[in-house]
Amino acid sequence: MDVYDAAAVSSVVELSEISVAKQGRPVDVPDFTRGGWRTAKPLEIVS
Repeated sequence: MDVYDAAAVSSVVELSEISVAKQGRPVDVPDFTRGGWRTAKPLEIVS
């Protein structure tokens, strides 16, 4: 887990509140990496 994963997990409460205010409509989770996940190298411990 890195800081971007932590941001995504932490955003669930806020996004849930927005979704409820919109009568339960889905809300997209923002890409906190700004696309950086596409070129991120995997962690060596997960090989």
